[in-house]
Amino acid sequence: MSAIDSAPTSEDSLEARLAAPDEETVAALEQLDGDIVILGAGGKMGPTVARMARRALHDRTRRVIAVSRFSDAAAAAQLETDGVEVIRADLADPRAVALLPFAPNVVWMAGQKFGTTGDPVGTWT
Repeated sequence: MSAIDSAPTSEDSLEARLAAPDEETVAALEQLDGDIVILGAGGKMGPTVARMARRALHDRTRRVIAVSRFSDAAAAAQLETDGVEVIRADLADPRAVALLPFAPNVVWMAGQKFGTTGDPVGTWT
């Protein structure tokens, strides 16, 4: 089968393929102790990474926690359906950050890609 024959035929099939962990990812995540928190999980790649982490962890007592403002309510709802714990929080708010659960494994995906012209500090906060 050629790469073209096996190409995803829809956005859903592409997402399913991207969120499917390979054996190496499963092995790597299984070696981690504790929960995984993904900060900025509501962006372009965050939901896919969170979904992949959840699928890679066979131990369902370990949580995958997606933290974001989640301007896309449907993305947050789908993550919850997929077994990812969703926390709506603004990472620029120290009080919100202080309330986040402890997790020994943190993935930082937060950032602002668009709309920072004239406000470069917004890119990094």
